[in-house]
Amino acid sequence: MTSGRMSRGERWQLDKYLSVNLVTATAPTRRLAIRDALLLEDPGLRTRLHAIDAFALLFVLGPHLTAVAQRFRQDHREHRIRPFRATPKHASVEWSVSEVSEHGICGVAVRASSRSTEDLRAWIREQISDLQMVVGESAWNMYL
Repeated sequence: MTSGRMSRGERWQLDKYLSVNLVTATAPTRRLAIRDALLLEDPGLRTRLHAIDAFALLFVLGPHLTAVAQRFRQDHREHRIRPFRATPKHASVEWSVSEVSEHGICGVAVRASSRSTEDLRAWIREQISDLQMVVGESAWNMYL
């Protein structure tokens, strides 16, 4: 999610934001495995969000994404004793990792924010670069 069309002065022009993400396991039975909800509601919400221009939630799940999930875990282990920021190349990105293991679905949930939409996009693209082999070059270039 981005802060809006900043060139038009539409930066965080909202009073409330609600997002609910549901992930279901399909085999052997269809079961809810993950429910992630985010509610931002506060009279001073615009002021509190002033330091970021974008945030993202990535679910990196399943056997095809094991290498990508492991990369996030490794980076988290290496950096968790310091203020948790991405590499100097993407210094405005702050992120965290949570383990996911429910109903046969394993991986990580990654939450990230940045003062720069472009910086966050570039950081995500770099972090999940192994995914290009899974989705193919055409989809990779179209969506990432």
